[in-house]
Amino acid sequence: MKSVFYGVCGVLCVACGGSGGLGQPIVQFPSRGDLDSLADHAPTEVAANRGVADAEQWEMQTADVRQTQYPSDTPLDQLLVSSAAVHGNGMYLSPQLRCAAQEAARFYVEHGGFPDDGLREHLLVRCGSTLPSHGVNYVMGEVPDSVSEAELQKSLRPQVQKLLDKELAVGHGELAAGYARGKGRYIVTAFNGEPQVELNDFSPVVTGDSVTLKGVLKVRSVDSITGLATHGTYGVSRCDADPTKRLPAFSITCPIGTEDATARIELAIRKPGQVLMSPVAQLEVRHQEQADLTYNAATYGTNKPAADPVSFRAALFQDLNETRKAAGLRPFTLEPAESHTAERLAPYLFQTMALGEEDQVSTITLGLLAGWDVHGTIRDGGFFFDALNASRNPTRWLSRALASPLGRWVLLEPEATHIAIGASPLAPSGVTAIVTTYSFFDAPDHRADEDAAFAELNRQRHAHGVAEARRINSDQALKSALTRVNKGTSSTSEALHVALTDISQAQNRPLGGYIMETTDLHQLKFDREFVESSTLDVEIGVTHYRAPGAAWGQYALLFVVVNHGPVNKMAEQHPSKAHVVATRRSSARDL
Repeated sequence: MKSVFYGVCGVLCVACGGSGGLGQPIVQFPSRGDLDSLADHAPTEVAANRGVADAEQWEMQTADVRQTQYPSDTPLDQLLVSSAAVHGNGMYLSPQLRCAAQEAARFYVEHGGFPDDGLREHLLVRCGSTLPSHGVNYVMGEVPDSVSEAELQKSLRPQVQKLLDKELAVGHGELAAGYARGKGRYIVTAFNGEPQVELNDFSPVVTGDSVTLKGVLKVRSVDSITGLATHGTYGVSRCDADPTKRLPAFSITCPIGTEDATARIELAIRKPGQVLMSPVAQLEVRHQEQADLTYNAATYGTNKPAADPVSFRAALFQDLNETRKAAGLRPFTLEPAESHTAERLAPYLFQTMALGEEDQVSTITLGLLAGWDVHGTIRDGGFFFDALNASRNPTRWLSRALASPLGRWVLLEPEATHIAIGASPLAPSGVTAIVTTYSFFDAPDHRADEDAAFAELNRQRHAHGVAEARRINSDQALKSALTRVNKGTSSTSEALHVALTDISQAQNRPLGGYIMETTDLHQLKFDREFVESSTLDVEIGVTHYRAPGAAWGQYALLFVVVNHGPVNKMAEQHPSKAHVVATRRSSARDL
């Protein structure tokens, strides 16, 4: 499985804003006591998925992603197609899933075990699937070479029919089946999954330096969608979402390096009132049809197995820092106390994810992201969780994590400086590991953030077809307001109220005020008046502060807006009276 919301492979989280009054913590994290209570009841070891074979490489056969109709090439194909007709058309028979199921069957025959999560994920995206997660069922066994294919097919038909009927009875989602025989073994495997997005005219083969993904989310009640794309050996880029689209419809343009043979893309959403993002699609694009047919499980690191969780953690920390060095990034500093908490909770997180206990998973994830044992004012954090079912090799864990755009977003974030790592064995020969990363507010100077926020405002105005906003030079009154907020001597609303009064009286003109508080400046959502008004003159100030009782710090954005009359819908600020239009906005930077 992969992530809170897709199983036991990896979880990548980004904490973002929630609701609440100004001056209150945007993110409400579980307390240290909540975590300790969970850790006290956590198992010391849990079992891995059995029947998984460990293989460092796998060479796929040619995968024809252009196929739109489910094939009828084999008796199994024909049986599935006819069975689906009997059950009705609730299940979509996916040629892409069939490609992955067939490759998984080939792997079983060759290695005597099922491919692990990393290889199965590679098979899915290489075959053209966009599923964020998948399920697998199978019928397998041994068969002498003396048994003819016709005899085997006849003897297997009742079991296979039962398997297919069970899968088709679900009545929704995607389904496919694969078959292989050899080395005295046979397997019939069914892959299934529930699409979370519907993409329009998606093709994995692309040209140029970008790809635009257009479609509709199948998930209800969504607050935001984020796209990330890998580039090169270490890079990850945020995709550009069209701000004129109204969810569930979306259009996201992702940069694709022309020198890259392939790129992995992940889309993730955040629902209203939630602070964790959940992946809704993962896919691969490439410039040539035959690219990426070889899977390599050991791309990063020294490729040596670890004897126990302590040595696994040490080796993973070293491999990750060597990778960051190669990527031109500064190394992480290890947080021992936070790592100890993560180590205690790692087996419990694996267990609760396997059982689908999302509330417990969220508590563990957010509790570790809070970083209660981390010193400093945390600005941002990342969370990634993964499990290896048949290996205790840190290189395998790291390589799988960095194949994911979300994994790179956490582990190769340039501004993240501290890390906590918790590892726990999976019986009999696997391992599960939690990684949390942290970056900090180091200085009160946010001029670069002010420039970025103003650029984002104009990007959104441009998308709405209106002229760029005009930026007013920063006023000393606003600078003083930002200093008071940063030092905790004034709330954001009080500080802006005073600034508006001073500026309005000094300039003798009507003004409007606007406040945004967030943990992520990349996820700014401006009100319609900001992005649709034909004229906008605005002064912007950015600072940070730590609300009472908060685990993290948060950004405060204060806007002073010149009122140009009815065309500008900002609330007025007359010289004699300050009026603050205050609102909160949220951010995103995790799973």
